[in-house]
Amino acid sequence: MNCPSKVTREEFNALVDAVFQSFKKDGEKWICPNCGSVIQQKTAFVSVHDSRFSSCAGSGKVIRTAIPYCAKCEPAIDGKPALSGCIHV
Repeated sequence: MNCPSKVTREEFNALVDAVFQSFKKDGEKWICPNCGSVIQQKTAFVSVHDSRFSSCAGSGKVIRTAIPYCAKCEPAIDGKPALSGCIHV
């Protein structure tokens, strides 16, 4: 999955949870239900923005989180998912 942007913390968590629920578990590995590939993960950098502003503005705080993706099925730039996004709190 590409890292979500311009969503609330709850929406971000729900999007990641929904992606994980679509995968199949095989021992310690997660498997893509579409092609059978092992799911990979990358570290994404998520900017924390102040929801009181209409644009992306905040203190500069950034959190790191793991983003799952299927290298065969998902659109990517240079073979990797989008690794930055933002949440509005």
